[in-house]
Amino acid sequence: MNARPVTSFGELWAASGEHPMVRAEIPSDQPLDAVVLGNAIAFARPSHIRGIVLTLLGPEADARILLRDPQLAALLFRERPTGMLSVPARLRADVEEIFRAGPGGDWEWMSTTTPPPAQPAEDDLIEFDATAKEELDTFLAEHNSRTDGQPFRRDGQLWLGARDPAGHVIACGCSEPSAAGIPELSGITVASEQRGHGWGAAVTAALTRRAISEVGMCALGMYSDNDRAREIYHRLGFVTAQAFSSRVVARR
Repeated sequence: MNARPVTSFGELWAASGEHPMVRAEIPSDQPLDAVVLGNAIAFARPSHIRGIVLTLLGPEADARILLRDPQLAALLFRERPTGMLSVPARLRADVEEIFRAGPGGDWEWMSTTTPPPAQPAEDDLIEFDATAKEELDTFLAEHNSRTDGQPFRRDGQLWLGARDPAGHVIACGCSEPSAAGIPELSGITVASEQRGHGWGAAVTAALTRRAISEVGMCALGMYSDNDRAREIYHRLGFVTAQAFSSRVVARR
């Protein structure tokens, strides 16, 4: 069984089993770089932070075969000798066996189409404008240095958060449209001394509810070692669609 190219969004959508990540991340009106083998797919996913990421989805057995298929490697290394590869977390050892694996991380992709319940601290949230960019950059660097949040680097970002009585930022978070136009959350951060007071849930709920009211869906990614964030997101209605292991890889 060999991989075959996928040329239309409809074909990719069907081959994925209508996976929510395909809906949220892949524009339906642009050319595709994707292959399918059995019930597994690999597709080039545009990322604001990491550029193009070749992403693998599907049942473990088919995904393992596709990971070794020459057509996947051709997509991965078409433009340069290294590429970013995201695979289901259980295939991390396969990646390290097949490729020379470099930096990366383990994370989870989530989405929801259900508006979350109101959170007590939502009434105290404010919307930040671009004049707060440097302040938010400093806040994120101090309280959440791993974040992918990039305040006001691109058009279409919505930043919500809160200040304390002295005017200092104590919480923030961003909603930004993906390449497919689906809002994705990032930069959900609470000041260390303010954690446990519901600010993270409030920011997440407010951003999620607005996204769903506008386009019917909201998505996010989180590092897999953040158990507290996972509990909050699941409580607010997000469902983990896939746990990933992502690495920069090169041919052996």
